Amino acid sequence: MSKLTIVPINHDYADALLAFEKDNRAYFKSLIEDREDGFYTLHNIHNEIEKGIEEWESDEAYKFFMCVDNKLMGRINLRQITRDTHTSIFNDRQNKSANTLIHQGEIGYRISQQYSGKGVTTSAVKLVKQYAFEELHLNRIVARVAVNNPGSQIVLLKNQFQFAERIQNGQAINGQPYDLVTLFCESL
Repeated sequence: MSKLTIVPINHDYADALLAFEKDNRAYFKSLIEDREDGFYTLHNIHNEIEKGIEEWESDEAYKFFMCVDNKLMGRINLRQITRDTHTSIFNDRQNKSANTLIHQGEIGYRISQQYSGKGVTTSAVKLVKQYAFEELHLNRIVARVAVNNPGSQIVLLKNQFQFAERIQNGQAINGQPYDLVTLFCESL
């Protein structure tokens, strides 16, 4: 049985992260906007990691590597962390008081093609969700997923995310507009 761990972003994984991104570039391009060629250098990867560490320290974002048997197989992030916000598109739908404080982040992830559809991302989302609610004391996690990515929607539904809204032409992937689906999960 393979063992999944989520590892906070760090420079020890720079070579593995670069290999992961290069090896899966064509696969990711079919799901999300392609990155510029300049992204795929070790120097840039170290810059991205350093930025992630700074965001972690300033409570802006929490980025993790998904590792299977200690090999980097994906990335998962909580970003756009907001705290003590009173406004949200979800208040009316959830019958929450206008005085409810919302501590939320947006989750995003990418898994290698080799591990896609094998439950790794579902398990990683569960771990990050637990970390977000128990350690970061967030009370809501939001996700925005392209409608052409049903696998990602299934991952979220398996983790008790609920549909919130559909955004027409909410994202362009390689110049092609796609609708987005917004889902959310709240702590109990």
